[in-house]
Amino acid sequence: FFDVEFKAGAKKVDIIMPNDKLVSFDLKEFNPIKEEYTKGQPHQLVLGVRGEHLVINKDKKGVEAVVGFVEILGNATNILCILVNSKVEFNISVQERSELVPGDKIFVSFEAKNIHLFDKETSETIYSFDSEE
Repeated sequence: FFDVEFKAGAKKVDIIMPNDKLVSFDLKEFNPIKEEYTKGQPHQLVLGVRGEHLVINKDKKGVEAVVGFVEILGNATNILCILVNSKVEFNISVQERSELVPGDKIFVSFEAKNIHLFDKETSETIYSFDSEE
């Protein structure tokens, strides 16, 4: 989970990560978002993403992190990371053995379809589902 600032307009979504790194997406990449969150004002949200939905990028795109611990579990690997310029820890799960070692710098990204967004004040999802309408 990451505390983020979220700003969505008619076509674009900007997410500012805890280390002030800006990540941008096309609005249509997301599940339908409640209208009050798409008017261009910033909102304080909690972004949740599963470790298996995080991708390590060799092309240095995404948010920068430092490897803290690597746990090899047979054919899978859990990698504990710390977001650069913050104290936020998170876990990446990959389905292969990894050659990463503590101290390595990596770049991590995620797809909009794989993240969950919650209002920081109410803890409610910002997504609009048919059952809520």
